[in-house]
Amino acid sequence: MKSKTCKRQLYLIAQGQADKSAPVLNDMKRPLSPKGVCAMLNLLEEIKERKLPCPDLILCSSGLCARQSLDLLYEAYSTCDVVFKDSLYGAIDYRIFDVVKVLDDILYRVMILTEDTALTTFMNYITVKENKIKQKLMPASCAVVSLSPNTSWHMLGPSKACVSDFF
Repeated sequence: MKSKTCKRQLYLIAQGQADKSAPVLNDMKRPLSPKGVCAMLNLLEEIKERKLPCPDLILCSSGLCARQSLDLLYEAYSTCDVVFKDSLYGAIDYRIFDVVKVLDDILYRVMILTEDTALTTFMNYITVKENKIKQKLMPASCAVVSLSPNTSWHMLGPSKACVSDFF
């Protein structure tokens, strides 16, 4: 059992770049581009090199691009519990916030995998900004966000976390 003083962490993973040329009727069914596949494989290598621990839970957008991105990270996270959330597809930052605030406090590390824009806005909302510089997630990138000590998920709010790693 983890100590109650252990910091909770969010792994914010931006999915790989979608294939804009794919002829699909529904954007939710848009696949990863070849460039997106390559970038996610590079991210996998970076994750392994940094020895990023397996999260207690992975929350993944139900969109095809996010699911394919997660499939490419399978080697690092094959033993993790995964929940696909429709609310993370095309999410805006408050939807991510709503998902996180109801997480069970027995969870200490949670990965959220969806598109980069919503994750960036969410990350910049909850983190302390050093020198007022905002960080931006790009496709196939990761930010490790550490919550302030003794902060439970439902207490998360502005400036209650900091970015502890970014790649």
